[in-house]
Amino acid sequence: MITRRRFVALAAAAAATPAIQSFAMTAAKTRSGLKFGVQLYEVRNLIAATPTAEGLATILGQIAAIGYAEVEGFPSVYKYPAKDLKKMVDDHGLKLTSGHFDFAKLDEMVEYAAEAGMEHMVCPFTPQEFWGSAEGFARAADRFNKVATKAKAAGLKFGYHNHNYEFKKLPAVNGVVDDAFTVLLREFSSDVTVELDVFWAVAGGADPIALLKQYPEKIRLIHMKDRTAAAPVGAPPSGEASQFTEMGAGTIDWKGVLALSKQHGITKYFMDQDGVSIPVMDSLAKSFEFLKNVAV
Repeated sequence: MITRRRFVALAAAAAATPAIQSFAMTAAKTRSGLKFGVQLYEVRNLIAATPTAEGLATILGQIAAIGYAEVEGFPSVYKYPAKDLKKMVDDHGLKLTSGHFDFAKLDEMVEYAAEAGMEHMVCPFTPQEFWGSAEGFARAADRFNKVATKAKAAGLKFGYHNHNYEFKKLPAVNGVVDDAFTVLLREFSSDVTVELDVFWAVAGGADPIALLKQYPEKIRLIHMKDRTAAAPVGAPPSGEASQFTEMGAGTIDWKGVLALSKQHGITKYFMDQDGVSIPVMDSLAKSFEFLKNVAV
């Protein structure tokens, strides 16, 4: 196991290398004025292939060099002490503004998220034991509400990230048929926000622009990837690369989504392409080229 002292030394060494020094320490300017980030799950295979501080430093440097401004954590990087992870991200001119945390560990990770300097902690998935009924999703919402109270006390905003299963119709309750997304949003307290994964909303048969209009105060973060014409609707979440493509190369009206999101004051936008058919850094660069130049 890597020690704290060793981690700090490696992070400092990485930040001092000529390759890192060549990176701009501020994010690339975009035509829209928006800043874009990367959910580190997208580069999970690179992280797994080089599971060291040096490896993570290289990956962060590559993300910064493309022009991204922020990163969003996921459990694989939480093996490092929170303050050290923050320092490594900061040293590459990036900001660790958000993180995904497993449902079962939400309470215990509030302190970690706060210590890492995050603004948002997000749960990316509702366990299947809650699926299948409005009552089940209402119980999940109650759990999220309690975590949100604890997160707020620590200076954090707590949010929920959708996939496509939330848009499946549930059995009727008193003659009313809702989908899980509707139930969750109805049951969430005012302290729970939503990270709208636009791809998965479309995959569930929803209209992301309609959702943004319906929940302008709730949706505070956006997950981005584009969708191939052959991608299925209504299937369980899958990492099959053939459904995903880089920003601007697919069927989603990203200009419309980004324009409305900007109008609503949303400032957190993270790439999260679950599967790629080209090298992941090439994919991120291609998506950033679209994001940098889109006019909204």
